[in-house]
Amino acid sequence: KWKEPREAVISCPPDPMASERQKQTTVSVAFLLGVLDPFEKFVLNILCTLLTDGSMSPFYQALIASGIGSDFAPGSGFNAHAVESYFAVGLQGISGSDVSRVKEIVSATIDKVLQDGFDESRIKALLHRVELGVKHQSANFG
Repeated sequence: KWKEPREAVISCPPDPMASERQKQTTVSVAFLLGVLDPFEKFVLNILCTLLTDGSMSPFYQALIASGIGSDFAPGSGFNAHAVESYFAVGLQGISGSDVSRVKEIVSATIDKVLQDGFDESRIKALLHRVELGVKHQSANFG
């Protein structure tokens, strides 16, 4: 296991078709969550959905609605498909000079959620959506 945060920078040629040539940077912050049992995966999936899903989610408000970038970075969200699960969040379509700003916003957003929690109506709505998804499963594959 890593004892401290790590960073990787990957350079790619600019997209000549991009509407804003100076905003072609993508940054993502990932948190390794380790090997999880099924219940932990379920709970973390709910938590990460509350963090990123919808226009009222904390990360949408902090990153996308602020206008710093164009959309979440590819791979944002909870991933439990690898041996060790992780949560990643980031922003694409940003200026290279905004990378540290995005990292600071991610950290501040997590701190704010830890302090304030989530709106109870969002939690109930998400649990209701999960419940409906489980109830309406069918064995009809044809």
